[in-house]
Amino acid sequence: MFYTYMWLREDGTPYYVGKGSGWRAYNKHDIGSAPPLGRIVFYIAKDEVDALDTEALLIWYYGRKDLGTGCLRNFTDGGENPPSWKGRKQSKEHVSKRIAARIAKGNYSVSPEDRLKISESTKLAMARPEVKEKLGNHCKGKPWSEARREVFIHAAPVIPWNKGTGRTAEERRLHHNLRTRLYKAQKRAKKKAQERLNEQSINS
Repeated sequence: MFYTYMWLREDGTPYYVGKGSGWRAYNKHDIGSAPPLGRIVFYIAKDEVDALDTEALLIWYYGRKDLGTGCLRNFTDGGENPPSWKGRKQSKEHVSKRIAARIAKGNYSVSPEDRLKISESTKLAMARPEVKEKLGNHCKGKPWSEARREVFIHAAPVIPWNKGTGRTAEERRLHHNLRTRLYKAQKRAKKKAQERLNEQSINS
C-alpha cells in the first residue's frame, strides 16, 4: 500500500511531505527523525503514481523554505522518483539485454538459470572460444602447486577478535530483557499506527 505522508510541527504547520509504503513515514530522514504519531498525516493512494502526484501537489501548495515559497523543508518539488519495480516481472528481452551487458563488461559469473533466459544472439556470442573459456571454471580439477600447499599448511591460525570477551550470565539476562521490552514497544507502536491508517482510510 502506497501513501503520501506529512510531518507536522507542534503548532500544526507541515514541515515535510514525502511518499512511501510500509514504515517509511516513521523512519529517520536527512532532515531529522519522524515526529510523534499524532503529528503525522497520511493520504492513502490507490497506487504509487497517485502517491507521487499527491506528494508533488502538497509540496506545491505549502511551498519550500529553501526557495522562500513556503514552510516545507523539502529540497525537491516531489514526484521525481519513478514507480518501483518491486514485484514486477521482467520481460525476456530485458533479461537477455541485462545478461549480455554483464558479459560485455567482463562479468562472466552467469548462473545456469540465467543462461536459459538469454536470446539466441547472446548464445552465439557466448559460444566464441575466448568467451567460452572464461565462462568455464578454469580452476576446476587443477591441483595446488607445492608452494601454495606449503603456505596453506603453515599459515597462522585465525583468532577471532572477540575471543574470550563473552557476556556473563547477568549481562545476557539484562540484554534479553532489554530486547524483549524494545520488541513489545515496537509491536505496540506498529499496532497503533495500523489503527490510525485504518481510521483515516475509513474517514476518507
